[in-house]
Amino acid sequence: MFPLGLLPLFVGITLPFLAYSLTGANILAFKQGPSFLMATAGMLGLAIWVATIDRWLGVLAFWGVLWSVFTPSTYTFELAFLLLFGCILLLLTRMLQPLQIEGAKHVIILGGLIQVIIVWSQFWDYHWWWPFDSVGYIGMLGNPAYLATYLAIITPLAPWWLVPFFYLGLFLTQSVIGIIAATFGIMWVSKHWRLWGLFSAFVLGIVLHLRTGWPVGVEARWDIWMMSFRHTEGLQWLVGHGLGYWQFFVPLWQEQDHVWDEIGRFAQAHNEYIQLQFELGLIGVFVVVMWLRDHLAKILASSFSGSVVALATCALAMFGFHVTGIAALSYLILGLASAGEKNVATLRYC
Repeated sequence: MFPLGLLPLFVGITLPFLAYSLTGANILAFKQGPSFLMATAGMLGLAIWVATIDRWLGVLAFWGVLWSVFTPSTYTFELAFLLLFGCILLLLTRMLQPLQIEGAKHVIILGGLIQVIIVWSQFWDYHWWWPFDSVGYIGMLGNPAYLATYLAIITPLAPWWLVPFFYLGLFLTQSVIGIIAATFGIMWVSKHWRLWGLFSAFVLGIVLHLRTGWPVGVEARWDIWMMSFRHTEGLQWLVGHGLGYWQFFVPLWQEQDHVWDEIGRFAQAHNEYIQLQFELGLIGVFVVVMWLRDHLAKILASSFSGSVVALATCALAMFGFHVTGIAALSYLILGLASAGEKNVATLRYC
């Protein structure tokens, strides 16, 4: 049980930083100073509670929440909140029993099927479920790339006879990385990986034929990543620029350096690994690596390993952990994949 009596201690720890940070122009970024103080203190306490169950997961959550103290913007606070409660969701998911895990798997597949049905209703311009005008093939996630990531993570969980149905949804998103990620996930868990490889290669060929501009996007991302490295100096490599601060710094540098002005500003890195290092520094990367060292063997041996492989592949070109809907699914998948570990008993009696 988390000792609530320690909450004033966490408030006291944050006071000196907040006294410095929440002044002048900074206060305009987060106007509710007292609410922010109490919420941040409580979140730091919860992160420490997570660390008592899963050390490195708790350290990651604590490091993210701590950045909302040093850089008090609303976006940083939102991402810290998402990171912390994503870690808590991961822990709670480990409490599930085998039958409950199987039920959760079916619910996730059903959710993916609903998205595929919706995106095809958008294709046929039939919007019985959506009161607004069509804005593309986005499902209910607001963006084709978000939908592709969502479906790619779920596709390896589906029984073989449903996989083509999911590929139809991926086809409408025209997402190259989505199709590749789903294929890698299926090939990881499937005995018939050659068959699915040929099938997905056929679908991918059609998508590449329709998306003539995709090499430009790859080149642009590479140039943006290199630019972010050039602007990172000294201690920033170690501690990062701040959670969520890619969207504040990189578009500004992009404008100053005139890097791919013609295709718009990159508010996200479109690569979770690079954005992790940029925002949380090598400290954040080290913590994630240490967590993977403790859990990766269990994850890759689980029935959810294909989804984890798809998630890791999507992270090369997307920013799923910065999007609430995809992040929630990702933490859930990681929790289900690592369920049944020894620390479950500790969690259950907290």
